[in-house]
Amino acid sequence: MLEAPPPQAKDLARNKGFTIPEVLISTGILGLVLIACYALVVFAIKWNAKMSDSVETYQQALRAASRISYELGTGAQSSFIYDLDGFAFASARPPDGRFTLESGNKLLWHKYVIFYVEDGVMYRNEVAIDPPTSSLPETPDLPTLKSMLTSKGATMAQNLSELKVQDGSGAIISFKVEGTQEEEDGSKSNSVTLQSRMNFRQ
Repeated sequence: MLEAPPPQAKDLARNKGFTIPEVLISTGILGLVLIACYALVVFAIKWNAKMSDSVETYQQALRAASRISYELGTGAQSSFIYDLDGFAFASARPPDGRFTLESGNKLLWHKYVIFYVEDGVMYRNEVAIDPPTSSLPETPDLPTLKSMLTSKGATMAQNLSELKVQDGSGAIISFKVEGTQEEEDGSKSNSVTLQSRMNFRQ
């Protein structure tokens, strides 16, 4: 003869699973956790984009300044010309090989190097001096040199503004490079302003 199960066993069999209030509370807690995780992910993505933009902006500015310094180190101060949107100078660096001298041990100038800004982009280009000479003629003005160019040239930096040039024993050149990321008010998140004195070869 079978015995009836004790009352406690019947209660345990009836109470398996979650109640509706428990499910609703659990779902609400899970939703809050997911919202917090989503906000954290969005913040991390925005911060990563801002930091990447900051690094790229600084690298662009540094590359441009380094190239200008490198080129001025081959230039003739007497040929240095500048305007609101750029500058140029005669360079003794030949297309290939070492610097060359004429019979009187004077440097031969091979080209004019031109840096100019157009629509927020700084370009580098050059115009050949043919044949190379140790006695530079009067340097043409910047618009005349730019009119001799057949292409825009190599891009040095983008979103560049506030180019300022001062002549002297060395050229003082400053400029500002802005990033692409924007704040809510429309201003740029990142910008770098570099100013340095750069010396000529002669």
